Amino acid sequence: MIKRTTATTKTDNRVNQVALLLSKITYNGANTRTKVPASLRASPIISAVYFFSLKELLSQAEIGRSVFGKGLQFNTNLPQKGVFTDLRRAFPLRSLPSTEVPETRIKPDIIEALSRALSVALSSGSQMSTKIKSAILVASAGVLLFSLAGQIRGVRASNNDGAYPQFEVYSEVLSRVRSEYVEEPNLPTVTDGALHGLLESLDSNSSYLNADQYKAYKDRKIGAKGDIGAAISKRFGYASVVAVIPGSPADKAGLEDTDIIEAIEGKSTREMSLAEIRSLLTGDPGSNVNLSVVRARRSEPQKVVVTRDIVNIPPVKDKMIEDGIAQIRVDALTKGKSQEIANRIKTLQKSGAKKLVLDLRDCAEGEEAEGVATANLFLNHGTITYLQGQKFPREAFNADPSKAITTLPLVVLVNKGTAGPAEIVAAAILDNARGDVIGDKTFGDGSIQKLIELPEGGALILSVAKYYTPQGKAIQDNAVTPNIVVADVADDVAVPDEDENATPSDIEKKTAPEHDEQLDKAVQVLKSKQS
Repeated sequence: MIKRTTATTKTDNRVNQVALLLSKITYNGANTRTKVPASLRASPIISAVYFFSLKELLSQAEIGRSVFGKGLQFNTNLPQKGVFTDLRRAFPLRSLPSTEVPETRIKPDIIEALSRALSVALSSGSQMSTKIKSAILVASAGVLLFSLAGQIRGVRASNNDGAYPQFEVYSEVLSRVRSEYVEEPNLPTVTDGALHGLLESLDSNSSYLNADQYKAYKDRKIGAKGDIGAAISKRFGYASVVAVIPGSPADKAGLEDTDIIEAIEGKSTREMSLAEIRSLLTGDPGSNVNLSVVRARRSEPQKVVVTRDIVNIPPVKDKMIEDGIAQIRVDALTKGKSQEIANRIKTLQKSGAKKLVLDLRDCAEGEEAEGVATANLFLNHGTITYLQGQKFPREAFNADPSKAITTLPLVVLVNKGTAGPAEIVAAAILDNARGDVIGDKTFGDGSIQKLIELPEGGALILSVAKYYTPQGKAIQDNAVTPNIVVADVADDVAVPDEDENATPSDIEKKTAPEHDEQLDKAVQVLKSKQS
């Protein structure tokens, strides 16, 4: 039974939404405004007939792929409860869309001709008998039903990416949840969960924030100065520590790379987007954040309290090892680090260094631009990396010969905590055959995000482009595999199990073996190379 209302304002509102939709159809990037006949404002049912009749007539005229090939895109500033929600109530057919009709691009002259023809037929008033007008309506309704019956087949032809059928799947699932779940569901929570899962299925850096989460996100971004000092991503659906900055609050609390943060302040991180996780870990210096941490070979999660603070990135370190071989240790590639590395290289060369080890293990923080600049210090030609996305034109970063400062033999050390800008450096050195990369496969993180505010107050943080290696592999998808693989020494260090209630800060730090096998291998490789 269709619920009817006598309030003309509600009817006018629904019909005006149809008029607005039709007036906002885009053609070649510009809005095409089409006047909807006044007679069509008599009823939302007639408006529906008008719209779907236009669609069916266009498709029957074999305009086909050129008209409907890319779908129907409407301006997103329409009211949230659009006319198609009302149409579903009026036409309870599964094939009628519950959110948006597929996008299309219709030529202005075609719309005007069809609009004028239907306008003349329906606006004749006293010149046309009721029977004739009724016959026209019945015929139009037939065209409508014919169009609806062909939706399942027609959608496949008019939407190559299959997105439109998925709207129907989502609508069907939501309908079943509402009608058949064991108890009345909390639909806002269900919707938030669905959107969270949708974004996380793309990659860990893409996030959906509802209105409350987005407000908290903005407030923390503006006001928060303190942090825990650890690179965080998601693994197995939970927050994961990629690397810890030496001397940071996370380091002092005993957190280590590969730790899983199961919960923050008692809330499971599985239910959070990465943006929300990172936001919750920031705060005022001196404030505490309570974490539940899962660590390998520990049977129970450990409770950890981290006191936020202003994180200072350690300076670049260097030392002479043996036989003219120098090691340069980098903990993060934040702004200015490439220049710091350049200064260290120049100093080492003056001190007699003939070969270099660039140690990027557990280097996961920083800016991609610093990664590009650091790689350029060792490369006088070739591609360092490039950015590319679906709607993001390829942007290549090539080595500038004037910025290269050394031709000394080089080895780059990496491990599972190497991520982001450091991976750009390692991949550039490896793919351009400038040196060897030794260690473990890196983490795999390299993309840029765009923040898109939504009408209801929420936001999307969407990955729009990825960084690629010179040989064309997406760093985020493939990471960087060393040409000489040597397992991380930390993987072989036993963790004490006696006290199951001990926190990470209570547990004595893993004691590294007497020899750093990755560094030893780097020295061995460099000794075999000519200066």
